[in-house]
Amino acid sequence: MSKAPVLLSFLSVVALVACSSSGDDDIGPGDALASAQVAGLCDRACVKVLECEPTQTEAECIGDCSPFGTIYRGDLFVDLIECLEAKTCAELDNGSGCDGVFDAVVPTATAEAFLAAMRAAETRCAATPFNQSSSDDVWILLNDPLLTALTACTDDPCDQVDACIDGALDLP
Repeated sequence: MSKAPVLLSFLSVVALVACSSSGDDDIGPGDALASAQVAGLCDRACVKVLECEPTQTEAECIGDCSPFGTIYRGDLFVDLIECLEAKTCAELDNGSGCDGVFDAVVPTATAEAFLAAMRAAETRCAATPFNQSSSDDVWILLNDPLLTALTACTDDPCDQVDACIDGALDLP
């Protein structure tokens, strides 16, 4: 089963998962976050999550947040967290979230290269449809090192592209 839908469903609830600030101003577009940065962001995110969703445990929150902190673009994750940290629980509950942060993402050159490679693979493998699609907006949200690995997957035999992408995403 593809893990990409898990990623897409996470986007709809990320407003309550990633609500912190790291103070890292040197994270460029497309950069990946280091493990320590992800841990710090997720620790702080869980303060907001537990404030807004007291039925969730800290362990659940960390478990939800950490995998996505490692795949998102670092600049996006930090911007999202800073936006959400400024929101009240009431604002988040009534839909006044931080969609604008996602809307403002400009694809990196690496994201553009992946999308072109994915479109080419979809054409080459038309008889073997993929679980993922080059039209999914989620791809531009991923960090460049991950996108580089995903781009390599598009050269795999048609029946192996999905498995390669799922393996590179390595989502729970």
